[in-house]
Formats: sequence, structure tokens, C-alpha cells
Amino acid sequence: MKLSVKVLTTALMVIAITSCANLSTYKNYKNKKLSEDLVAKIRPSTKNSVYTPGIASIKNTSRDAIDRQTKSVGGSMAGYPVKMNLLPGRYFITFHCFTGNTYSFPSTEVVVEEGSTYYSRCFNAPEGKVGVEVYEVE
Repeated sequence: MKLSVKVLTTALMVIAITSCANLSTYKNYKNKKLSEDLVAKIRPSTKNSVYTPGIASIKNTSRDAIDRQTKSVGGSMAGYPVKMNLLPGRYFITFHCFTGNTYSFPSTEVVVEEGSTYYSRCFNAPEGKVGVEVYEVE
């Protein structure tokens, strides 16, 4: 009896741990795979001290944007993606900066160009707030 409880507990722990791993999901733009030199890439910075920058929502504010709705790309159940490929343009991005059980949702407006790579970084701002910075890799 004790052995079956241990085996069951171990199996449930393995399932719980593997389900926490956030697997990458890919969605092609209008069923087309875009080449790497046509998209802008946002990646997490290696300079993050304690916060991990995830992307919570994104809104395309470009002049030629057809759909200007804010789209949620992450959530507390599925997690927040830390990297994303975007078409060139102007975006309003809300990040999910978290460490342990502390989190914040800072926002920023970003202009991205095709073929460029950008890094996102969350940091401690004055008055106990959390800020976010997006910068281009030279």
C-alpha cells in the first residue's frame, strides 16, 4: 500500500513539474512563414537582475495597422512568452515582470524595424515601482 502511494505521488509530481514547463508555441502570420530578415525579434535581456520580462499584451499602433485591438498573448495559467517575433511597426506592449511571487505590469511603446533584434529588461524604478526597457542590439 505504501509503495503504491509513493509511486502515485512520484507520478503526479512528474506530471505537475512537466506541465509547468512552458513549451514554445508558434503561429504563422496569415498562414505564411516569414523569413528571419522580415521580422523584428524581442528577446529577454541577459542583464536582468531579479525580474523576468514576459509579454502580457500587445497592440499594433502603426499608421497602416488594420487591427488596432489590444491582444492578450499571455496569462497566469499558460504563462507569459519571454520572446516574440513582430512585423515592423509601432507597438504598445504591456510586460509581465516577475520574480517569485512579486509581479508588475509596466508598459512601453516600441518602434521595431525588420531584421533587428531587441532586448527587454525589467528593473527596479524609483518609489518601489518596476520599469521596463526595450533596446536594440547593435
